[in-house]
Amino acid sequence: MNKFQLIVLSGAILMFVLLYFAPKTESLVEKAKIASVDHNFETHVADFKAKLPAAELEKIVLVEKALSKSSNQNSLVLIDSLIGLWDLNKNPAAASIYAFQKAEMTKSVEHWQNAGERSFYAARFVEGHLSKHIYEQAIKSYEEVLKVQPGNLDSKINLAVCFVENSVEPMKGILLLREVLEVDSLNVKAHLNLGYFSLKSGQFNKAIDRFEKVIEIKPDYMEAYLYMGDVYETKGDNKKAIECYEKYRDGVDNASLSAEIANYIEKLKIK
Repeated sequence: MNKFQLIVLSGAILMFVLLYFAPKTESLVEKAKIASVDHNFETHVADFKAKLPAAELEKIVLVEKALSKSSNQNSLVLIDSLIGLWDLNKNPAAASIYAFQKAEMTKSVEHWQNAGERSFYAARFVEGHLSKHIYEQAIKSYEEVLKVQPGNLDSKINLAVCFVENSVEPMKGILLLREVLEVDSLNVKAHLNLGYFSLKSGQFNKAIDRFEKVIEIKPDYMEAYLYMGDVYETKGDNKKAIECYEKYRDGVDNASLSAEIANYIEKLKIK
């Protein structure tokens, strides 16, 4: 397990509340079918279903059949059922596709927010074309949220991250993060992401400045020490890297993570 896997494990697990809404027009089901084709919906879902145990596949197929024959009054409830089934099968990417479909149908800001968060989370665990597809869902979703809630800084930060990670318009993402800091100069998430992107692009001194700013704002934000340790390690300064990792080890409130990073430190000492 590497140090960035540790960060993923230490993050909070997102919990999503499934809301049931009555459809607004007669064309909702048809709109959903069109959206499915446009976003390569069926291809991805077919790939997911091929990996399911037979019993779980049967449940999903039954709901899909009901959805294909449903009236507008029932379609959103059935989509919620599919989201729940994919959640139970630990497939956030599949669940995000249905959440996005639901948002396209209802145009509700709450559903766009849910689709954005689900897609943002899921995109980190898939690769290749599917990753691009899920990031595009997240980008569309957050853009719709910001049309209604332009002051929603969390959505703006997540949108920025999607632009950078999806390699579509990385500078657009960086500019969005800077816009957030113009409004809230102490925004930890914005500083942390700018630091991480500086690290990825080899701008190590800028990365250190950002991570130090995070610690200045929020001294108990342990992940900043983990990232900063990686910067120093990449630069070849193992002594400072170990100092950062030790602060993370001593500050993180998780015995398993603390043990993992302690093992990593010991290996680094003998390099």
